[in-house]
Amino acid sequence: MESTYNLQSTPKGYVLIINNETFTEGDYEKREGSERDYDDLKCLFRGLGFKCRSYYNLNYKDFTKVVRSFALMDDHWKVDCSILFIMTHGHKDRVNPHAVDLATTDNKFVSTDWIKEKFNSENCKPLMNKPKIMFFQACRDNGHSQMLVKRPKRLHAQDGAQPHISDLLVIHSCLPGYGAHRNSKYGAWFVQELCSVIQQESSNMHLISILNKVDMNLRQRFVKENGSCFQAVYFENWSFNKLLFLSDEAQGFHRAVTTMLEMSNKKRKLRKKPPASKPLMITKGEVKKALTGRYGVLGRLK
Repeated sequence: MESTYNLQSTPKGYVLIINNETFTEGDYEKREGSERDYDDLKCLFRGLGFKCRSYYNLNYKDFTKVVRSFALMDDHWKVDCSILFIMTHGHKDRVNPHAVDLATTDNKFVSTDWIKEKFNSENCKPLMNKPKIMFFQACRDNGHSQMLVKRPKRLHAQDGAQPHISDLLVIHSCLPGYGAHRNSKYGAWFVQELCSVIQQESSNMHLISILNKVDMNLRQRFVKENGSCFQAVYFENWSFNKLLFLSDEAQGFHRAVTTMLEMSNKKRKLRKKPPASKPLMITKGEVKKALTGRYGVLGRLK
């Protein structure tokens, strides 16, 4: 069976939740319904054994400060996992089409590439070799023009290896070039589907399977809306090579099955191998007889 990430610490990890709902500058509208997403996510992750740090309506200065501080937390040494969940307006990054520029309340922007950089092997040593999950609930279309975008510094090759990103799974609520749909009463489609599927399936599914089911549910919404509102989940896998089970029940079941398979393999190896068959010995007379019977006439066999 595939190897799994270990989630046995208490708490399992820290979750940073940022929800920008109202915007004091620019022409972004209020993100109606996001308050429900904010409350549901806190309830969800606390129930799974995580500790939440949540923030509401951050301007550019506070947003970047909160992300930096979270990445530098010494408490990450004591836990097995880290999760970020950021909800705001956004649009496609003009430098990296796979990234998103996330809006702060004062009409400035932070690139998701900058956020990922804060959790690389150089900037966030306490979380090295530990699973890091980032959720971005934001649109990814062309969007608005921006005054200021926070992006990572370009690294130049020097002696030694460059800082790298590993064990990171980035989940976007929609595909590049598309918007992320939100109901003004019930919240964002992606967030509500995610909470629902985790509550129903976390006891028997690992995270990737959960996200695949969320994606299927979003596509079914597309059908229900008569094809007018398309949305699909987008993944970035940065050497996230193990299974991650969010619930204790699923972790315990997987460990039990793995142990049983290992014991079975050991028993199989200890069984005596059947004796090797002896090589087939054919005499000169048998060859002569066989050839004579087939061809009728055979010259002298030497």
